[in-house]
Amino acid sequence: MADRSELTMDDAGETSQFAGALPPADQGKKANLVLLGCCVLQLPVWGTPSGCFPVSYGVLQENYTSSAAADLQGDLNSTGIIGTTLNGIIYLSMPLFFGLFTNRYAHLRRHATVLGMMLSVSSLLSSSWSTQVWQLILSQGVIQAFGSALIYTSSTIFLDEWFLRRKGFAYGVMLSVKSGVGASLPFLFGYLLSTTGFRTTLRIWAGVTFVAAVPAVFLLRPRIEVDREARRTRALSWQFLTHPSFYFHQVGNIIFSASYGMPQTYVPSFAAGVFHLSTSKSAFLVAALNAPSILANIWFGLLSDGKPLWRGRWSMSISTVTLVSASGSCVSSLVFWGLASPHSRAGLALLGLFSVVYGFFAGGNSSTWAGIVKELSREAESFNEPVDTALIYGLLNGGRGIGWVVGGFIGVELLKEGALDDSRWAYGTKYGCLILATGTGALFGGTSALLKVRHLA
Repeated sequence: MADRSELTMDDAGETSQFAGALPPADQGKKANLVLLGCCVLQLPVWGTPSGCFPVSYGVLQENYTSSAAADLQGDLNSTGIIGTTLNGIIYLSMPLFFGLFTNRYAHLRRHATVLGMMLSVSSLLSSSWSTQVWQLILSQGVIQAFGSALIYTSSTIFLDEWFLRRKGFAYGVMLSVKSGVGASLPFLFGYLLSTTGFRTTLRIWAGVTFVAAVPAVFLLRPRIEVDREARRTRALSWQFLTHPSFYFHQVGNIIFSASYGMPQTYVPSFAAGVFHLSTSKSAFLVAALNAPSILANIWFGLLSDGKPLWRGRWSMSISTVTLVSASGSCVSSLVFWGLASPHSRAGLALLGLFSVVYGFFAGGNSSTWAGIVKELSREAESFNEPVDTALIYGLLNGGRGIGWVVGGFIGVELLKEGALDDSRWAYGTKYGCLILATGTGALFGGTSALLKVRHLA
């Protein structure tokens, strides 16, 4: 963000001293082109066959472990760690990259995007010629992860600069595209893998990544041009870490993220093992978890900007918006998933209803981060402190990564615990404890933000 030793911000978030010299934020051709560029770049970042979305990688891993990939040498079952490694590196590296490109190395943002694109393309091409399993793990789990993280962080900082009052809307639109990628591409990958094999599929996607990323990179441009030396001499502002509000939101974010990964990971095996659905039908359930968030991200983004819940009504605080997301996720888990009985026809309908409702309320949760960033920014300005909003957003992404990793370990242990009771509902299956943890984790993730209200009261 801009150097606060030279620039001051008014209540609307605009630069007061140099307002006339800056292009308008939140509107206009340049701002919309940056938003368009960030949306297009969601395809190479989140749409890789190696998959940040579990169903995407599940389709590819199934191909790896089948006869179609019999020429691979090594333990084919170990390819399962690729998706976990990729997710972990992407999210956990985001705080570092957001910190680097927010201020000190801001002039290298576009170069970072190009480097990320080159790493992504090269990882896909090298994977297509891999003969050893460890080569797949290195190329897709590590190199691809750093490429995706570089593209996402550097491009998102541009978006953060251009959208101030409508930050929630901008992030919501971008995340909606991300959700659309996750909901649709697994079926494309499944078709390509079945017709061309995994090697040709990876080469095709390398071409798609290149064609999509190149024009999108040229749409990205900074809104605030600050002298390179001035950026280097001003250190990042970490003063927001002295305020309890950040920790309330971050703890809630981590708890919610830990529970959020459980349905994404275990719904396919639950559907196959309990309801005896085929792999393709199970994939539709996971797609249903992603598809509703296309609309949910925009809706929660608008609520985070202070838009009223409906016309003529009051707007909600970001803590209340977060609680709405958490409550819907909790109720759908404990009621729809928990009461989905494999012994009745209604059970499968409840499981489908869970996927849609949970996908909406939980899938839109990350759009509330824009509101958290804006609230922490206003709080810093009330204390006359500098603030780097992109850095805060990067730390929230890092919290999501911590939650994913922690939730993965917890999920394994909960699955070992098995049934919650001996009922005929889903609680009576080996997923019973897992279902209870999903619902309660979502609720605690939302209510932790309310502790901030109590703290300030």
